[in-house]
Amino acid sequence: MSQGPDSEEEPDWRRAETYAYTKTLTRVGWAWEFLRRNPAFQADLDSRPAQMSKEVSERSDLKRWGICFAESPARSVSKARIFWDPQQCAHVLPLTLSQSAYSALLTLGAGRPVATVRAAQGRHVLFCDRMWRLQIWARLEPRLDDHQILSDAVLTTSAFMPRLRSLACFNDLLCGGDLLGRYFPPEPRQHRLTAVLRCLDAVLQGAPHRDIAIALCGRKRVDADWGDPREHLRDTVRRAAGRGRSLMNGGYLRLLR
Repeated sequence: MSQGPDSEEEPDWRRAETYAYTKTLTRVGWAWEFLRRNPAFQADLDSRPAQMSKEVSERSDLKRWGICFAESPARSVSKARIFWDPQQCAHVLPLTLSQSAYSALLTLGAGRPVATVRAAQGRHVLFCDRMWRLQIWARLEPRLDDHQILSDAVLTTSAFMPRLRSLACFNDLLCGGDLLGRYFPPEPRQHRLTAVLRCLDAVLQGAPHRDIAIALCGRKRVDADWGDPREHLRDTVRRAAGRGRSLMNGGYLRLLR
């Protein structure tokens, strides 16, 4: 994975404790963890290194990844500022608002990181607090009354619950100025996805499947079962490796819905 002056120490697939951060990942957080390991995605970002600034614009060349803007694939979700494409991510909250309402929206970031990205028809606004992220797609409408904010009422079935959660989160942010953890539930398949992520990291580093099995299942079980002609343990590693590559190569988009 790409490294740079702001990169973090990458987790070591041989050591389960270095993946402890995955216990609190949301579905969107998991999507980033798999996407940022994709070599083609890394190459797209490295071709035009991105840094946040007041003048930054969304990148149309990243839309194929479901991304409007991202800083560096070397940053885990706890440090990354990722702007997902609202067309791909049901967790992005689209709002239509007046210029004065948009200006007031930015003041909600006082005391915590907030970032914006320019788009053709508005702005992407990202509120950050620890590993929690609320992204708003703010579409400016000059005909609205001052401080008026509108949101779509008719939603597809798949987008209903993510949108409802984002709206409730935004309402509490307006009222109390905080992002509340109850709106960012950890993905219940965390244990399984962590094993897949460890396996993917190992495969990307060229590790033999037997070594991966030792890391995931322990040497005692591998010594006892690796030679079993039914190949249950070997198949476990093969499936995890295949699942990891699938999630890295586009399957992560399902986690955004």
